Amino acid sequence: MVKAKRIILKAALLKPVEEGLGIKRWLRGPKHKDDAAKERASELSTSRDRVAILPFVNISPDPMDEYFADGMTEELISTLSKVHRLKVISRTSIMRYKQTAKSVEEIAKELNVGSILEGSVRKAANELRITVKLIDIQNDEHVWSQDYERKVENVFAVQKEIAHNVVESLQVELLPGDKRSIEKQGTKNIEAYELYLKGRFLWNKRTKDSMTEAIEYFRAATQKDPSFPLPHVGIADCYSLLVINAYLTASEGYPKAERAIARALELDDSLAEAHASLGLLKSDADWDWPAAEREYRKAIELNPNYATAHHWYSILLGATLGRVPEGIAEAQKSLELDPLSPIINVNLGDAYLTLGDLDLAEKHIRRSLELDPSFPGGFGGLVLLAVLRGSYQEAIELLERVDSVQPLLHKKLKMGTAWIYAWSGNIEKARQVFEETATVPGRNYITAVDFARYYCAVGNIDLAFEMLDRAFQNHDPELCTIRSDLTLRALYSDPRWTAFLREMKIS
Repeated sequence: MVKAKRIILKAALLKPVEEGLGIKRWLRGPKHKDDAAKERASELSTSRDRVAILPFVNISPDPMDEYFADGMTEELISTLSKVHRLKVISRTSIMRYKQTAKSVEEIAKELNVGSILEGSVRKAANELRITVKLIDIQNDEHVWSQDYERKVENVFAVQKEIAHNVVESLQVELLPGDKRSIEKQGTKNIEAYELYLKGRFLWNKRTKDSMTEAIEYFRAATQKDPSFPLPHVGIADCYSLLVINAYLTASEGYPKAERAIARALELDDSLAEAHASLGLLKSDADWDWPAAEREYRKAIELNPNYATAHHWYSILLGATLGRVPEGIAEAQKSLELDPLSPIINVNLGDAYLTLGDLDLAEKHIRRSLELDPSFPGGFGGLVLLAVLRGSYQEAIELLERVDSVQPLLHKKLKMGTAWIYAWSGNIEKARQVFEETATVPGRNYITAVDFARYYCAVGNIDLAFEMLDRAFQNHDPELCTIRSDLTLRALYSDPRWTAFLREMKIS
């Protein structure tokens, strides 16, 4: 579950710019050679225990059995990711290689892995034939391969057997609890699992319509198997992100998310995904930062390969609590596990903005758009970069491009345009756009924080603080990262800013 980047006007300046440090000098920023070196070292590091499980090929007579092959891929990723000594690439990156023409070597290079597991599934009536092989990339050899012929109802047992063989072939030491994790099973109902997979696919798109549709798939999965906990986690994640992206109010979305996550933990309190989602709720719904950190750490302890837990934890550490180096370290871990995720790339770009390293930030933000050319968060990042570099017309043109792919955000984007005009010094044009666009905070996806940014830009500091107070009363989730919001920098020297952060318990 990736927390989506707010489309406009969100910057990652976790600690106010030091006194006496001019904005131009800040924009140039320190070189941060250590961070760049770490990134290069990470790119060069490939060991056998970094594993990619490629999408299994469906060779069944019925093309509609495609879901079965996808389910096999997903289950093996989920199972092997619980082995602490392995680094397993997340499903969101893996599924980009479905029906790819790329070679195993090309894929291994892109994902920075040393081992690849690939296979095929043939399902005919109640008969199942599964072929798998494990490839050592550096030595260009097949470490292990095997064919399985089973009845369909034995598919989950086959998955566990494959997982054990992979671990054995890679000579990975199983830590206490790893074996139990491998044997654990979320559901035996393949239909429920297929519905869950479809829901996650839609959730990852991060649009209002896709997340709303995903909820229906998750609910259908719970009806197929009421004891399956993961769909409840999916429901919680959808409602949380619908609130975070201002598609729902906190009062509409968070209670539903809380009920869903409570049910998931009731079914399985050792589920890493459930603890990560609870961490998100403790952070964004309750503003209980210590509890959020405990839940994220618990999720990572249960499944160190769960990229979403590292991702959300990085935002809490950096954008909320100001522990910048720790936040970047977690963001890098999430990207290592899910290198083709647009949202993780954007949020790592945010993290580098906290250091004033615009070049490294731009690298990750542009990467998100290479992965998904219509990803709104990527455009939002480019907007902020353009503003910071003084390219105001470019920023406005970028917002217009977002408007063309996200019409539901039209008024929010126009508010962003007003803010850009104000920051460029064209106050008259800013007021014109604002008056054409302004509406009641909280409607049409415009929040009180959006109004605070505008009033701050035009120099009406009293109204800006009034809007922040309204946001506090509305429990606006954007306040979770308020200390990192460069668009409110004009408020930093006002005593009311320190008092506000203290009230949020993030000073």
